[in-house]
Amino acid sequence: MGGNRLLLFGLGLAVWMAAGSSGGGLCLAGEEHPRVVLVLSGGGARAAAHVGVLRVLEEARVPVVAVVGTSMGSIVGGLYAAGMGPDDLEAALIETDWIAAFTDRPPRDERYYRRKEDDAQFLVRYKLHFREGKPQLPMGLLQAQTLENLLKYYEVSWSDVSSFDELPIPFRAVATDLQTGQPVVLDGGSLATAMRASMSVPGVFPPVRYEDRLLVDGGVAANLPVEVAAEFEPDVIIAVDISTPIGEGELPDSYVEIIVTLSDILTANNVELSKVELDAGDVLIEPPLGDISISDFARLDEAIEIGERAAREALDRLSELGLDGEAWDRWLADRRRGAAQPPLVGAVRLNNSSPVHDRLVLAQLDIPIGEPLDIDRINASLSKLYGLGYFDAISFDVEPSAGGCIVAINTRRKAIGLISAQFGLQIEDDFKGGDGYGLAARFQGLAVNRRAGEWRADISLGERAGASVDFFQPLDSRLRWFVSPRVFYDQERRFLTQDGDRVAQLLLDDYGLELSIGRNLGRWGQLATALGRSSARGEVIVPEGLTDPVTTETAAWDVRLDYDTLDQPTFPSRGGRGSVRYTNRFDGLGADQESNDVELRAAWAFSAGGNTFVPAVELGLATGDSEPVRGFLLGGVFRLSGLEPEELVGEEYVLGRVIYYYQLNRRALALLRPGWYVGASVEAGNVYAEDDSITAKSLLTGGSIFVAADTVFGPVQLGWGLTEGDRSRVYLSIGRSYF
Repeated sequence: MGGNRLLLFGLGLAVWMAAGSSGGGLCLAGEEHPRVVLVLSGGGARAAAHVGVLRVLEEARVPVVAVVGTSMGSIVGGLYAAGMGPDDLEAALIETDWIAAFTDRPPRDERYYRRKEDDAQFLVRYKLHFREGKPQLPMGLLQAQTLENLLKYYEVSWSDVSSFDELPIPFRAVATDLQTGQPVVLDGGSLATAMRASMSVPGVFPPVRYEDRLLVDGGVAANLPVEVAAEFEPDVIIAVDISTPIGEGELPDSYVEIIVTLSDILTANNVELSKVELDAGDVLIEPPLGDISISDFARLDEAIEIGERAAREALDRLSELGLDGEAWDRWLADRRRGAAQPPLVGAVRLNNSSPVHDRLVLAQLDIPIGEPLDIDRINASLSKLYGLGYFDAISFDVEPSAGGCIVAINTRRKAIGLISAQFGLQIEDDFKGGDGYGLAARFQGLAVNRRAGEWRADISLGERAGASVDFFQPLDSRLRWFVSPRVFYDQERRFLTQDGDRVAQLLLDDYGLELSIGRNLGRWGQLATALGRSSARGEVIVPEGLTDPVTTETAAWDVRLDYDTLDQPTFPSRGGRGSVRYTNRFDGLGADQESNDVELRAAWAFSAGGNTFVPAVELGLATGDSEPVRGFLLGGVFRLSGLEPEELVGEEYVLGRVIYYYQLNRRALALLRPGWYVGASVEAGNVYAEDDSITAKSLLTGGSIFVAADTVFGPVQLGWGLTEGDRSRVYLSIGRSYF
């Protein structure tokens, strides 16, 4: 959308320069003409129909003296009032990634690598936050970071307009006072803020603070704000109602859709009351949008066509309100201007009330001084900055200045607190007595010092139990170099199997500490080296007394290169993830082990339509003495799926696989709706002793078929796996990722 944005940005600058002389009414040299005020209702994606209506109004040459809008109607109306024509509006709506705009977090490939680690390890999406030791819930499911700056993009050209009467067409946005429930008419200030407040659906987006009020979606009080149009003393009101009729459409199947449906119920009565205010000479257009829902942003072009057809049904009446060709050309010329160059950036000012140092915030920004203002570049910087997890929604303002515009960046401490708790559940069952479970909790503190230090503590229960605490301290303002000490304790119950039958159970205890030093490689990867010291104890507990416990003391250093560009930690559609790790165990620091091993893991996802393929390869090689309680493990879902989890243990291993899955339902704005998938895998691999040869003949082959859902609690997968040797099993897996 960058090219169109630049064009619209230039168009807006030109209108900005002319706004003082053109905004305010008709200038038709003695001609009498009805004063027409346009009223646009809210309705989410259905509001695209407004664009079709505007196209017909312009074909009928209807001059509008003012626009009043609610919710998404305020966005279409505000941009039209600011100087965008129907074609520009259509391009802006259709080319905008609304799924991303209504997603709180930036795209995963733009997030800080540490945050990628968080969501790859803990698949439950939502956290409980604490402020001053008390649990805090957010004022909205989303903070509207992406949406707010998308709207800011369209406002920037008119950043010095203090009154919406100064726009090419006077404009009013309608919001609702959260305390009184009364409509609030916004007639000045920030155009982006007005539009955002007008569409701030309660429970989904946080309220917008405006003077001494908290504002939410205007549809709650006045979804078709005909009454507000009276301010402009209209002769004719053209009202366009695209709100969802109660009882129509599919049943809501997510938290977001339930909230929005409740909002629809609240708006239904006020819409009918507003329609009563229309006079006989007014025009009411109600596009029959049918089953197009408020979240159907994939059907915007369809909604535009329906709006256009509905307006044409009223074309006879609209033509009566039209100007002749010459007068229309003058009217339109006063409200549209050609492209102009964006202003140069003269300075960047930071308004920072977050806990991290100004230098750290500024180091993440990419806003060159002395170059033309690039809004896409600013938004990319703010998206990455927001992805650190330290801030509430980050906004920016552009202030005209004699030496070039001033870009003001506003960063605020996260209101719900920077300490959080996150919980996870993992279950795997083969319906034959082979089951396992795990409960986990992560407590995390972000930005605990001015240099963005953070800590996290993990606790787990189940077949794998334990605890670990680490502290992560960036060493420079650009957050490239870091140091991280860690202490841990792990306890694992592992089964030994023979031909699929469990013959023994091991209990492994491992505790120790390590110190890592490393460098983040942009947003895509991390290079680190670590020195660690640990003690491990293993014994057979079933059957009891079969062997004596074995204890090992290990000192090791390793070097690890990790990368992660997946767009999703579960069921990705693009990107890759992998690692290369070399470990050297030596006999210093009181240790009794000497060995070296290297492990390579790499996977890449690519998609065509709803079809996704994820080829992957893994390889582990060892030299020197092997440790009796360690080794590479194979077996389980997508790792020779017909075998028990971690059934095979060896000093070396190899695994190749291709996972395929098809998405049955598209990702939608209903953020808590699960994604459904069907898929299959083909697999080949085996484990080896150090001196064994790895050959194609020695590989075990197999695969799986499965159905899965990607839920807020992590992936849920039901499948059947088959591995060479007539080994097969049905499995249910909850809360585990295999990508």
